Amino acid sequence: MSSLSLFNIGQIKEAKVAFGDLTILVGDQATGKSLFLQMHKLTQDVGCIKDRLALYGYSYDDFKAFLSLYLGEGMENVWGGDSELLIGDKPYDLVGKWKSSRASAMKNFYIPAQRVMMMEYGFAKPFTSFDISYPYVLKDFSELIRFDLDKLYAKKGNIFPQPNKLRAELRDVVSRHIYRGGAIKIKLLGSKKQLVMEIDNHDYAVGSWSAGQKEFAPLLFGLYWALPGAKISRRDKVSSITIEEPEMGLHPNAVVDTMLLVLELLSRGYKVNLSTHSNTVLELFWAIGEIKKQQKKVDAESRFLDLFGLGKNAGLRDFAKTILTKRIRIYYFESDGDNKTTVRDISRLEVEGPDEEGREWGGINRFSSRVSSVVSSMYGEIHA
Repeated sequence: MSSLSLFNIGQIKEAKVAFGDLTILVGDQATGKSLFLQMHKLTQDVGCIKDRLALYGYSYDDFKAFLSLYLGEGMENVWGGDSELLIGDKPYDLVGKWKSSRASAMKNFYIPAQRVMMMEYGFAKPFTSFDISYPYVLKDFSELIRFDLDKLYAKKGNIFPQPNKLRAELRDVVSRHIYRGGAIKIKLLGSKKQLVMEIDNHDYAVGSWSAGQKEFAPLLFGLYWALPGAKISRRDKVSSITIEEPEMGLHPNAVVDTMLLVLELLSRGYKVNLSTHSNTVLELFWAIGEIKKQQKKVDAESRFLDLFGLGKNAGLRDFAKTILTKRIRIYYFESDGDNKTTVRDISRLEVEGPDEEGREWGGINRFSSRVSSVVSSMYGEIHA
């Protein structure tokens, strides 16, 4: 899919996104980023979604009822008589495709923002344990991860770290900066499986983990699912990965480490779509863009690795070289006074942009700009 356009769907008045290898969506809360990403998945996987809903015993009579199950109860009215969807420049008959679609393999693997809810009882919850107010993408993610964790449990080893999961350099940054040397295991407590973190021979249940450790665990398990092993580069049939707000609960240094894991997905050949509210994420990709501009004049691979504090790691130079060939697109979801959203391409991330939004990267560093302005004007007044 080269581009997807949505018109008059929920709060989205007009949103046209041309996808890169990595596509990043930014904007205030409730401007339609999640809605856009879920509609993107629906165009890719409508047959698979219908098949899974039937598998878990759900039924519906019409498209609105289907949307209620897919987007979550109450969201069915995002689709109206003037709603329209285009793939490339061609109209896409979503209702017609929904009616005619048959079971198919999943193409888009979706890691939702609410992912920590899947670990409410210390282990991934089954699909049918969520009520109908939750979106399909959360329930399906939890079910896929639950099944994957069950297979890992059968091997009776660590869930993290594992020698055959992730590059050694990536395991090291997660271990040092997020889990602080702890090992994640699954233990049977009574008749229930529970995730625990083992540190210095003591087990700590999920409830005692830090907020960042709890938020990161489902994302880590999602990456495990997408990166099945060193000899298998990616999941069969899955071509794209969607991750909502990968920075949730994390210190800025850990956010940078997480982006390194996201870039591993790119190096394996996936297309990746992100939504984010993190200035750290955009600052990182602005820097990568600047390195790409100068890569004929500098040792670009070394500069790239320096961004992540990886020094002269020779084993990652090919990884860096691959990432520097990837196309990065960034879009700003902007709401007007009537709570209607339009979308602008801000991929250049110009520090000195042509207007206020150009400089403020879609509003993400607007507060930093305001702080600088207030403090500068204060000292200007003092010295006047």
